[in-house]
Amino acid sequence: MIAATEAPRGRAFVAVSGGLDSTCLARLLAARFPIELAWFDHGWRDGRGDEAFVGALAAEVGAPLHVGRGRPDAAAVASAGPEADARAQRHRFLRQLAGPDDVVFLGHHEDDHLETVLMQLGDGTPHPAGIPRRRGPFRRPLLGVPRAALVDLARCRGWSWREDPTNAGSRRGALRGSPPSPVERRRLLALARAHEPARRAAWGHLESDRRLAVAEGDDWVLLRADLLSLPAPRATALLRDLCSVRSGHRGPGRRALAATLDPRPGARQFPLGAGWSARVEGPNLRLARRALDLEGAAPPSAPFGAPWSGWSLGRRELNAESARARFIDPAAGRDFAVLAPDLGPLTIGPAHPGERLRPFGGSGRRRIRDLLADSGVVRHRRAAWPVVRDAAGTPLWIPGVRQAASHPLAPSAGMATLLYTVASSDPEGTTAREAR
Repeated sequence: MIAATEAPRGRAFVAVSGGLDSTCLARLLAARFPIELAWFDHGWRDGRGDEAFVGALAAEVGAPLHVGRGRPDAAAVASAGPEADARAQRHRFLRQLAGPDDVVFLGHHEDDHLETVLMQLGDGTPHPAGIPRRRGPFRRPLLGVPRAALVDLARCRGWSWREDPTNAGSRRGALRGSPPSPVERRRLLALARAHEPARRAAWGHLESDRRLAVAEGDDWVLLRADLLSLPAPRATALLRDLCSVRSGHRGPGRRALAATLDPRPGARQFPLGAGWSARVEGPNLRLARRALDLEGAAPPSAPFGAPWSGWSLGRRELNAESARARFIDPAAGRDFAVLAPDLGPLTIGPAHPGERLRPFGGSGRRRIRDLLADSGVVRHRRAAWPVVRDAAGTPLWIPGVRQAASHPLAPSAGMATLLYTVASSDPEGTTAREAR
């Protein structure tokens, strides 16, 4: 039944639920080479009976038992459904168990394979090839065995198993209520075989295409030019694969992801579904498993001198005469600010909604967000652009943009305060230097 299965170079884990397929697989493999059983409690129901059954099975076949536990993730269940959330948690547990040379055997059989083909056809999957026999650490040696054959085998050998009542209300459970006829089974198997080469080719492309993405925390960032250089189906498959790496399930639909490939310039935001959103950030596309704001996230304020949102600013006192000589520098007010001495403690933080200041040398008050826009700061960076304030919260300087008229250097002052840019996250290349 699984004659082609060879012992792995490393450890052999068998994922068991107590159901027919995984119970048969564990017993068949245990007769060939040493195995270890892995059981995951999804927290859907009281799993003590399942755990006791799997523990007894492990003792009978002489295998160590690894137990993982989880609880439904409300956000993941709402966006992708309970089955996808359970599968994601279970696969994370199994991947954490397996080392580079280890293999995880899964008990999917031919009926599971055919159900997957039917669901892929319903979802419009480009290559409805069903369940792969192997991917990453996972192997499925029973994929060519019908469930009826496993039932006959278990009854002949006197093996017991447990039925999972949660399957009844699932999408697969609905398909099992009207199984395909023998003619339909042959048609679906032939269809899956015909699409398998295209799926393998698509996965081969994914291995290389993944290098285009850079992880930033839980987000992915890609150059839009790289994405647009790929055929649209490959680019969409890459985006979906990146989402599934983070969430463990299939993530947003292809149509929603394809909308992010629109080559028109400008910052645009895309709600993708399944808890994901995307934002065009100049030349980049950001994928995030959260809601994105068009102006970006605003970090909390911090004491002046602490690194903030990729910026590092400096402060020192200097002779007022030397400070006045700096006003002729074209970078004055942008890369550095010359202010009155003895300003006290300063803070650095984001612009508040509707916050205004009077620019140095200007008349009237301007919204800080308007000054950022006029200076070419792209929209998705404005919420995280630094504003330096005094202890009373009065804006003094927008690094890389403009100095405020607050606390000007008086003609009679003997000393001055110099604020300057040490390091900048400005992608347009604001001069990052100390004003000497």
